[in-house]
Amino acid sequence: MDILKESRKQMIKLIMTTITGNFGSSILSFIIGLLILKKTESALNFGISQVIGPLVALVLLPFVGSVIDKYNKKIVIVIAQLFSIVSLILYALSLNSNAETNLINTYMLLICLKVADQFLNNAFSSSVKRVVCEEYIQKVKSFQQIASSGVYIISPILAVFLLTKLKLIHFVLLEAVIEFITILIVLFINFNLIKTEESDNNEEKKVLKMFVEGIRYIRDKRALVFIIFFAMFINFLFASVSVGLPYVLINEIKISDYLYGIINAAFPVAVIVSSIILSMMDDIESPLEFSFKWLRCTAGVLLFLGIALLFKLSIFSYFIVFMIFAFGVNFVGNFVNTPVFVWLTKAVPHEYQGRVFSIIETGCQLLMPLGILFYSILFDNFKSANIFIISGIALMVLVVLPYILKVDLKTKEF
Repeated sequence: MDILKESRKQMIKLIMTTITGNFGSSILSFIIGLLILKKTESALNFGISQVIGPLVALVLLPFVGSVIDKYNKKIVIVIAQLFSIVSLILYALSLNSNAETNLINTYMLLICLKVADQFLNNAFSSSVKRVVCEEYIQKVKSFQQIASSGVYIISPILAVFLLTKLKLIHFVLLEAVIEFITILIVLFINFNLIKTEESDNNEEKKVLKMFVEGIRYIRDKRALVFIIFFAMFINFLFASVSVGLPYVLINEIKISDYLYGIINAAFPVAVIVSSIILSMMDDIESPLEFSFKWLRCTAGVLLFLGIALLFKLSIFSYFIVFMIFAFGVNFVGNFVNTPVFVWLTKAVPHEYQGRVFSIIETGCQLLMPLGILFYSILFDNFKSANIFIISGIALMVLVVLPYILKVDLKTKEF
């Protein structure tokens, strides 16, 4: 009973770090993306800002997971947060009236923040198994999704409102303060509340050797290898959404900042609704099969948007179409991702979790840079409706791939 009580307290602290960690960064990233699109009017420049994250993840792949598995996770998280704070302060000091210099400095800031996020997010993901008892793992994941989604609902609307009243430097400094608050909360989290039989004998191992061990661990798990490669191609196709949606809304339809903020808020609303449903469900019997069934619906949502864009509609009609799309794609996406993520958290041994989550996350992002650059060029040169339709058809073809390759989607083991 004491463990359950402590797990509830730990869960609350984790949710608080989710709120503080996402609040400032979501406002800042929204404003940076909006300013890049408005000032450069280029899908390519916006695409470069989006491609930075996956490239940084790829470069850091051999180090992130191994460092997290080797060293104290609380210390790793605090150092990552401090690095973010220093980067934000230096960026604030560098802001000037030279637009070209500001753009380069912005890209440098995004690189630094991504480096910190890689260590921070993977350290948190690989800690859950020992921060709360097993009965609370699915609740933690669901409530974290709800908390972060609540932040994402408020932040785009708040960002648009504050954009007329504050300068970029104020948003940057606000984010630095919020990052510091997150550090204070992390200091009160016990990262070794749950003792397991799994041994952590990584202290004496070298980082690169540990990375190779992680690769071997994944290589021997057929279903896990399939998930990684399949996710790579899915994320390539979903670059059509991350690049196309803001580009079409701002540069083609020329929707107002206010309506653009509301559409962005529909994404987290969908995650909240789906997370509440998932939190009330029992453990899913076959997570992979469950996810692939919902993935078919994602293809349908992409086709819906593409077909709608074939018609010339009023601004309000386009607003409704994109609201439906934004809600639908994230509602379905949460039913695809969350069951598999909870399954991985429970199944992977603690001593491998940092490396496995790092490799999976990076693998999932591996084709994203190419996807972002590819779709950035497409949206600059071709009709957006055709791009979304072809992407939806391609996703429908991919969904049948596991049946062609005879992958056992009902497996409960790797």
